[in-house]
Amino acid sequence: MSDKINPDHYKNNSIETTDAIFSQLTEAEKIGALKYVIGKYIFRAGKKVQTLEGTRDDIGKAHWFVERLLKEITDMINKRKKAKRKNPTEIELEDLTEEDLQELLNPGAKKKKPNWNIEGMLKEMSEEDVIELVGSDYWNEYRRKKNPGKVVDFKKKEDHNGNTDTK
Repeated sequence: MSDKINPDHYKNNSIETTDAIFSQLTEAEKIGALKYVIGKYIFRAGKKVQTLEGTRDDIGKAHWFVERLLKEITDMINKRKKAKRKNPTEIELEDLTEEDLQELLNPGAKKKKPNWNIEGMLKEMSEEDVIELVGSDYWNEYRRKKNPGKVVDFKKKEDHNGNTDTK
């Protein structure tokens, strides 16, 4: 019986397909890719092949990628431990900091607020472009800090004679 979870066509090269792909990815990209694939197989379980066997195969594939995620994270931990043992006072440059890793594993748990230089951005870009880049929440916060107090937009109202009135 052939392996439905990790078939031979992924292993018939000098390097397994996932290993070849992962050799080109950063730690963060590996974690993101694995979380995506795990979710894909969990959510499609029983939908592509609508039998118990099909459901089992999809869950098995998700399990294979969970095992791979555990291996990748374990390798990251060991890499950091080895670097600390090598030189405990020097911080080795890594493509993924511990904080980045925690954000990937627990998205939104510790949200860092970006430090936008909106004043500088406005010198280089239109207001609309700045709002699109930083988002309306940060833009509104910037406006509140710049102009504290109640912000009221008065709109001119025209009556049927063309007279304007602010309300």
